[in-house]
Formats: sequence, C-alpha cells, structure tokens
Amino acid sequence: VHLKKMNLRHCSVNGEQEAKPLASIVASAHLTSLILDGNIGFGNLGLSAFAAALPEECTSMTRFSVADCRLEPGCAVALGQLVHKLPKLDELHLEYNSLRNSDVEVLLEELSSRHLQHLFLSHNQLDDGALDSLRKFLSVHRSLHFSVGQSLFLSVDRSLFCS
Repeated sequence: VHLKKMNLRHCSVNGEQEAKPLASIVASAHLTSLILDGNIGFGNLGLSAFAAALPEECTSMTRFSVADCRLEPGCAVALGQLVHKLPKLDELHLEYNSLRNSDVEVLLEELSSRHLQHLFLSHNQLDDGALDSLRKFLSVHRSLHFSVGQSLFLSVDRSLFCS
C-alpha cells in the first residue's frame, strides 16, 4: 500500500508533540497531500515543529493545508521554512487563521522562487496594506489562483482592488 494523501481534518492534531512524528510520516511515505484543517491545537508551535522536523527538499508534497489551525501573527518564519523545504508545493491553504500583512509579505518573499498555482488566504487579518505585496507577487506569478477573502478581489485583468 502506497499512501499518497493524508486528510487529518478535525483530528485534534496538537502542537509540537504530534507535529514531529507527522513530519517523519510525510517524508518517509512521500506524501503528496497533507490536510490538517480544523486542528485548532496545532497553531504556531505545531507549524514550527513540523517545519523544523521536515527534511530538506521534501519533493513529493504538492498540497499543504492548515486552514483553521489557529495560526497567529508571527508564524511567518515557520511558513517560510516550510515552503523552502517543499520545492514542488503547488497548493497552499492558510484560510481561517489570524495571519497579518507582515506574515503574508514574508511568505510571498519565500514563494517568489516557487511555481505555486493556488494560494488561499481568505478570512485572515489582512487589510489594504497586503495589496501592494499581492500586486507585486501577481505581476510575476501570472498563473496563480488565489482567494483572499471578502474585502480583496482579483479582477479579470488580474488587478487587485478593495471593496
């Protein structure tokens, strides 16, 4: 049996204790998709531990989702480390957390050398200040599809505006 996708939505995956063994499973099984949505005990500590425990160049992972995992401001370093270790990442779900503009700016900097196709940022604590970073990113990554929530929109000509 070759496990390729793991969906652990709402499974009470908590912080550091479970993040390190999970990273080991991801690496050894060569998972392509890991969904941790709704694990509210995961948070910044779990993300940091997971990112630190992943081996360099975990090349199988193309989808990573930590929607509604209580990621808070200051998680940008761990997100950057995670993205750096997942060079083939195609889809990143970060919606329903508490990311701020500064977290997204650091993330976009790390993503600038990647070929990400889908980025989900809706329902975070982003405001108009995120627009410049997203505009710059979109000017280079023309094929990116993303969701940023209720107040930021992407028009047909790929320009961003606020409602």
